[in-house]
Amino acid sequence: MTMTNPDTGHIHIVAYNSASNSVDLNHHFDGKLSLFEDKILNKQVLRKIQKLIRKDDQVIVVINAQCYLPEYWLTRLLATLNAEHRATICSALTTRVYQLTPLAEADEFNGKNQRLDQLIFHLRTRLSWFETDQINPACFAVNMTGKPVQFENLLEDETQIKIACDHLLVQPVTRSKTLKSTNIPKINNQKPLPSHPLAVLQARLSLCVDQFFLPESWLRLDAKPVVLHTCMDWDGGVQKWVNDVCAVDKQCHHLVLLSKGEYFRQRYGEQYSLFYAGTNGLEIARFEMTTPITSTITENREYRHLVSRIIKNYDVQAVIVSTLIGHSMDCLNTGLPTIRIFHDYFPHWPALLATLDNNKLTKSDLEHALQQTDQEPFGTIREDQLTTWRNKLEQLYSRDNVVLIAPDQSVIENLKKISQTPVYDKIKLIPHGIRQFTPIEYTRKKHRFTILVPGRIGFPKGKQLLDQCLPKLTDYRVILLGAGNTHNDYDRYSNVDIVAQYQTAELKTLLQHYQPDVALILSTVSETFSYTLSEMFQAGIPVIATSKGALKQRIKDGKTGFLIKENAVDLVDLLNHLSNHPEILAEIRNNLSAARQPDLQEMVNQYHQLWKDFISPSESYQLTFPDYQQDKVFARL
Repeated sequence: MTMTNPDTGHIHIVAYNSASNSVDLNHHFDGKLSLFEDKILNKQVLRKIQKLIRKDDQVIVVINAQCYLPEYWLTRLLATLNAEHRATICSALTTRVYQLTPLAEADEFNGKNQRLDQLIFHLRTRLSWFETDQINPACFAVNMTGKPVQFENLLEDETQIKIACDHLLVQPVTRSKTLKSTNIPKINNQKPLPSHPLAVLQARLSLCVDQFFLPESWLRLDAKPVVLHTCMDWDGGVQKWVNDVCAVDKQCHHLVLLSKGEYFRQRYGEQYSLFYAGTNGLEIARFEMTTPITSTITENREYRHLVSRIIKNYDVQAVIVSTLIGHSMDCLNTGLPTIRIFHDYFPHWPALLATLDNNKLTKSDLEHALQQTDQEPFGTIREDQLTTWRNKLEQLYSRDNVVLIAPDQSVIENLKKISQTPVYDKIKLIPHGIRQFTPIEYTRKKHRFTILVPGRIGFPKGKQLLDQCLPKLTDYRVILLGAGNTHNDYDRYSNVDIVAQYQTAELKTLLQHYQPDVALILSTVSETFSYTLSEMFQAGIPVIATSKGALKQRIKDGKTGFLIKENAVDLVDLLNHLSNHPEILAEIRNNLSAARQPDLQEMVNQYHQLWKDFISPSESYQLTFPDYQQDKVFARL
């Protein structure tokens, strides 16, 4: 079959159940449109359609005018019909026809038609159709270029090949807030029904919960470029950066390849999840590795194959490597425009808890870091292994299609301490942006001096120093905000209030409630940026921090905060001094109110400037039909 573009005059749309002289097609359409008031698609309506057919009509599309027609519905329907040249009829899915329903019998979908359609589309973009003996009367297309079609007998004609487009749902609008399958066949005590043609999709929809984020966009349909991120399933700054970019960027689609593993087995690339629109978005695929990656590796055939198929199937045009933990360096070797962001120092430095603040790194510093790996999540790392990693990375970094980004100047300086290779001269500086909010208001005239400790409390975040100080701070109120699992260690302190967990959206409200005089950031490792510092700056809260990494770079001692050594006596003395001199903190707050933190949208715009000359709008929508049964990675889906 040869079929022209859906927007030409060779397509004839017939809408029945039309109460007016128009219908909202939600699609640019230049072809012929016919409307009928008949409420039901029956032989009488089909006879009317037969009489309207013109010789140059290549496709007749029949719709119920009371349906909500989703975005790109006509493109999806006709592309599927065009791809299967043997088929005469192609239907959209519907919950009202058993063979065509995407919902399992017992499932109830919490949402409207358009939400379910969008979810189906993003779960099924790699597949196309299935053969069926049913028609969705609310939406189907008929190929008129093959053998003659008798519309009067269309619904019961068994000689015509019928297919269903498995990534499009069209059905009449209802007032109900939920959807469920209807017209389920009765089987009494007979054998179970054969497997449903959409059984896999039904199972995946059953696992979907309401909490995932799904933007109002259409992957590979709206011509936006597709960007692939690497990430790992550890909470923290890397995931925050990726999810912030996915949420704010309206110019691109974002896929996230998330590495997963197990601390006990010390393997962090055992499984991968592919998410759309962030790690809090929709999981559209999952991959199990037969050759797992421990921490990282220079190359892995299975991983390389996985990434190449994702790039092909989703028309990926750029790659952003935010981590190599659980990933192969093949992600830097795709040939696409690639951005490597140094959110951490691994694997350039073997110790995950990197301390790189000395003016110069010596051989003994490296030996100590290698010994330290025995006690870290990745297990023992050998020096020859580290050398192999560095050599491979520097070779990949030197390529013209790879851009290196650091969020802080200290990261650039520390990487140059680790290796004097000129490749690190190409690093560009783009600070992480955050969502803007106004400083808190200090409305209490007299209150107990309040110290805030934001974020998780562990060894890298200065737990030892905090534990040394707390017995000497009983005159003050201490707030542990987001302390996590370690909060039980501080139940014995009557002056300590603990908020173990909170949502990001609650931060400003919590800070306003407690109105802390000062915040402590007591990192023992070289921070690459510190979102926590940005949040405190934005809230106008003076910070006392250790002189580590980006903290030392970003805080102007005595102007926008205070820098200290890892010494409990010095910290307690400073807190006592500040509690007796509130005017010092007032001056710091004034300085912070005059300073502006990098905006999230402005940061995203800077990244767009980097790749504007390399990536272009995605190709027009084309269905791809890979043979996943011969693909050991995708066959497990």
